[in-house]
Amino acid sequence: MSETISNDYISMINKQGSGYNIPVIVDAIVDAAIAPIKTLVTVKKEGVDGAISGMASLKSSARLSQTTINNLSGQEDFTLSSTDAKTVSLTMNDRSHIK
Repeated sequence: MSETISNDYISMINKQGSGYNIPVIVDAIVDAAIAPIKTLVTVKKEGVDGAISGMASLKSSARLSQTTINNLSGQEDFTLSSTDAKTVSLTMNDRSHIK
């Protein structure tokens, strides 16, 4: 929380007060009200950060796969084909290049 008001200042204003440290009590009440909300926001933020990290990993993996497939499809020794969006078939055109 922000800085609390000095006890000396409160004493100067209210010479016959209750003796309670009002600024500390108010800070504690405000902190108690904010803490659960702050915890919830922090948990949600961590979840979103994890999702973003996972998506970045997926994107990196997809780019690597795309680069590999593009490199293979640019060569005359291989024929790439696909019957659906989930699989790729690779056929060797010249078996003498197999090592």
